Amino acid sequence: MIRNCKVCGASYKTCYSCEKERSWRLHTDTPEHYYIWTVLMGYQANHDAKQAYSALRKRGIDLRNTAEYTPSVQALLAEIYALAHENSRAKKAVVEAEETKAEEQVNNEAEPQQE
Repeated sequence: MIRNCKVCGASYKTCYSCEKERSWRLHTDTPEHYYIWTVLMGYQANHDAKQAYSALRKRGIDLRNTAEYTPSVQALLAEIYALAHENSRAKKAVVEAEETKAEEQVNNEAEPQQE
C-alpha cells in the first residue's frame, strides 16, 4: 500500500505486516518522523509548548529549519518554537526586573549612609 508521510508528505510503501501490526509505518516514512509526529500529537492534546520543545530538541530537531516538512507541521513547529521562547523571554524579563529592583534598593540604602 502507498502512503504519504504525515510529517514530510513523501510517498512510501507499507507492507501487509505493517498494516496488520499497526506499526509507525502507518503514519510516517521514518522513525524520526514518527517521533516528531507523536510529539506534535501530544502537543495538540495538552498544549504544553515547553514540553514539546524540550522533547524535540533532545532528539536534535531544529525547529527553525522546517522546509522539508508539510505546511501543517511547519505551522505547529513554529508555534511551539515561538511559545517556548516567549515563556523563556518572559521569565528572563521578570528576573532582570527583580535584579534591577534589588540593585536600586541597595543603592537607595547606601545613599543615606554617605551623607
